[in-house]
Amino acid sequence: MIVDLVEGPGSPYLEDMEVGLDVAIHATALGKALLAALPQRQRRSYLTEALLRPYTSRTRTERSQLEQELRAVSPNSLVVEHGEFRDGVACAAGMIPPGDPGTGPWALVVSTRGEDVDPRVCAEVMLAARDLAGAV
Repeated sequence: MIVDLVEGPGSPYLEDMEVGLDVAIHATALGKALLAALPQRQRRSYLTEALLRPYTSRTRTERSQLEQELRAVSPNSLVVEHGEFRDGVACAAGMIPPGDPGTGPWALVVSTRGEDVDPRVCAEVMLAARDLAGAV
């Protein structure tokens, strides 16, 4: 679920991206980072129950493909999606592990116009996620 949102000058406006959004987890970098942080059994259960509808022609809706992608994500890796939630928008997310037992993971995400996220932005996302993880 999105708990806060800040739009900068030139940010791509995504009408569906708003505080409280709890759908499209399979189609966003934010959602994929959070799914990857879940224990495998809990993730599989969620994906079995979730409606994995396509948002664009690039949205992965096959559970097995999505599960394979998520297994390849490590806590220190960046999750990037290219036009899976909206055409012409790419996003990058860095995971922030939970600070206390019993709390869930967080993720920091940046969206940008175009088919990819600038590598410098990706590096900043990971740096900020590591800083936030150290502060938790």
